[in-house]
Amino acid sequence: MDCYFCGMKNVLLFCLSLFIIVPLSSQVARILVKEKITLEGKDLSSGRNPDMACDGKISINLPKSGPHQILLDRKFNIEPSDQKDRGDYVHARWFLKKSLSVKEIVIETTMLVSTNNQHKNSIFKNAEEEIAKYLLEDKRFPYRSKQIQKLVAQLKSNAIDTLLDEIMALGIKNLTHVTAPSHRWGLLKALKKGKGDYIHYAELMATLCRAKGIPARVVQGYRLISYLDRDCWVEVYIGGRGWVRKHPFTYPISEYNNNPELIYISVLYDEDPIYDFDLGWCQSLKMKNQLLNSTEPMQREAVESYQNHELIKSDSLFRILIKEIPQYYNYYNFLGITRARQGQFDNALGLLQQAMNLSKSDEEKCYTYYAFANYSALNHDPKLAVNYLDLVLKKGCVSLEKIKKDPDLSTIAQTEEFLTLIEKYEGMD
Repeated sequence: MDCYFCGMKNVLLFCLSLFIIVPLSSQVARILVKEKITLEGKDLSSGRNPDMACDGKISINLPKSGPHQILLDRKFNIEPSDQKDRGDYVHARWFLKKSLSVKEIVIETTMLVSTNNQHKNSIFKNAEEEIAKYLLEDKRFPYRSKQIQKLVAQLKSNAIDTLLDEIMALGIKNLTHVTAPSHRWGLLKALKKGKGDYIHYAELMATLCRAKGIPARVVQGYRLISYLDRDCWVEVYIGGRGWVRKHPFTYPISEYNNNPELIYISVLYDEDPIYDFDLGWCQSLKMKNQLLNSTEPMQREAVESYQNHELIKSDSLFRILIKEIPQYYNYYNFLGITRARQGQFDNALGLLQQAMNLSKSDEEKCYTYYAFANYSALNHDPKLAVNYLDLVLKKGCVSLEKIKKDPDLSTIAQTEEFLTLIEKYEGMD
């Protein structure tokens, strides 16, 4: 399992690798967000009915389930006049004069969201059947144009991650960021002038990716930390990893491309805007987006307490997380090993079996096999532990060095079975 600070004979044993089971960035979070639109102005009422707002309409595109998220619930304080499912998103409209009898529209949305930018999770769909359309050329992604082909010629790497870095660097090199004019300029005009807004950076990255045969799309949505903020980024499809999120405008700032504490909600793919307002002369509006609740801080606290060998605290927190997100396999792994550390082996085994039932991908099964290896070692069964370790080493989800440094395996570290395994795989290097 993951390494931790373990108190043994008053000495803190620090495990160098923090991510033996699975990186924290591949966790999931249950979040609740609120969007509030408040109508305001000199005169918010029509002459005939003071309870009715002035004429006009408000349109909002709302998120659905996708490759990084699952929609759990959505509530309105006043139902939309019209609501249409448009594939990737839901389009909602309020006709003010006809139906809006309050001065505020409140939308609360509950979602499961992946906090992972790099690897797929079996809870979420990868929409592989839609990949082909994100390779097409059109006016927004004109990759056959001379301007784009000149940039493509500068791309040298064949390794996907290095190539993506080169593409993002080209955007920074060829575009100076401006807040105006708007992205309606179009990508080619922005490149000709050498300046553009954040959407131009995203369009350029998606265009260059498509030119290199990499499925890519521009995503409009929200970025969440302690607050909710509208954002734009790019997703590229990488075989075996699914849709990988990249922030071309912020390259090479790692806090956006590699920060597991950032959470994203996708709304639109290759379309914009999220909002559209057509208001009467007598009114204006203000908007407030708010993150009401997220399990992500609890998740970080639970893993930290697990690493610090705070068994009662980690046990309690992982039980709460399982209740909040019962379909996520790895919480059962963490809680199972926490119970095994407390000597509750029958209970721990049941939790690990549940983790295996929920493990869908080969990677998830591999990490769960490793949890079984930890369980077996804590239960002083070196033969079974080594069998599981041999399996995960063959699958490659855990390295030999991490296994050698894992304190949960210390109970079998001097056994003949474990030493033979280490000798076997050291001889393969």
